[in-house]
Amino acid sequence: QNVAHGLGEQAAWIVIIAVSRTRNMNYPGIGQMEAGSNNCLAHPNWLQLVGVELQLWASSAVDGTTDTTPFFQPGVGRDEEERFALEGAEQWQSFYGWRKTRGFNPDLLDFYLRRGGFSSSGFYLHICGMQLSLCGRFDEAAVLMQKTKDIAEEHGVGLLAGTYRHQLTVSCLARSRTAEALSSIEWQLANFERSGQTSFRKIALAYKADALMQEGNWDGAGMVLREASVLIAREGLATPAQTLEPAMAILEWRCEGAKAGRGWTVEFRGAMRTGRLARLVERHGRKMSYLFPKSMRLVGNYWWLRGRKRRAFRFWTEGLVVAEKLAINPEVARISFEVAKALADPKGGARALNGQDSDFHAERARSQFEQLGLAADLQELEKWRAFTRREGS
Repeated sequence: QNVAHGLGEQAAWIVIIAVSRTRNMNYPGIGQMEAGSNNCLAHPNWLQLVGVELQLWASSAVDGTTDTTPFFQPGVGRDEEERFALEGAEQWQSFYGWRKTRGFNPDLLDFYLRRGGFSSSGFYLHICGMQLSLCGRFDEAAVLMQKTKDIAEEHGVGLLAGTYRHQLTVSCLARSRTAEALSSIEWQLANFERSGQTSFRKIALAYKADALMQEGNWDGAGMVLREASVLIAREGLATPAQTLEPAMAILEWRCEGAKAGRGWTVEFRGAMRTGRLARLVERHGRKMSYLFPKSMRLVGNYWWLRGRKRRAFRFWTEGLVVAEKLAINPEVARISFEVAKALADPKGGARALNGQDSDFHAERARSQFEQLGLAADLQELEKWRAFTRREGS
């Protein structure tokens, strides 16, 4: 309860998952997990440390590793462990909260590997790789992906092999490399089918739907999202980390259906209504900083289609501010493109945002797409520009 009070909903779920999974599996480290958490209590930053301790124990329980050494053991000669424990906690909170990240630290990864912490290594590489890909730093993300793959092959760790596939999927989707993304996703889905990890399966299904939507296969994406939507309805909303990306994919699919004149189609009878889904994406998006801009873009799109123009601009503006602050440049470009289209719409009710007109935002998006090598996004923007020129003439 103390951890939940200090760190919020995410930590509360981590505690629940860690304890329930270790007890259900009769995991030999349950007593060590509690002892390791108690060791952190004497430290001034105990809330951060207990939160990351329990998260890493949850990962170990799922992975089936047998290392029962507590992540953080304060005492004489433990300065290095204390420093790295705090840095690991900050990196975790930079993605799932609002703390600034220090970026990838090879010394921290080496520290994890020296103590045989493959679960913590995989989690750290996962977070750093996600941040780099979402920020459009694809070359740096590729270096981390190769490092993850090498460690997985050298030590034969299944968790790290899964981490590599996840990194590859996120990077490919960010650049609209759908064939590579789909191949990686199918590997993940087969792995989750064998292990019965339905929570992770929801995320993989969301990625598959994203790839199919990028290809223009909206019917195929709808079939995939039907399964994800059924899992959400069956299992509840769970944590933001498990729910946000499937919810975003479903919202995007429904919005595109509305644009195409199919109405607000749902995946199956009894699925969550779109208005409630949009509020869920907004609420969970506010808890995950690096997914916040995309969530605000999609919620803004929803309200624009609903005719709530001022509300749409408010969400786009929120997303743009955070994307600029955290240097999530692909979303800076994509939100700018949405704003440009809205400002150019004669029925939009606005001609400028923050003193800048549609042409400014369109050129900003074009420049970013070109610089980041996002060819599919650039092609879509050029098609829109050509269409608006024809309409204007």
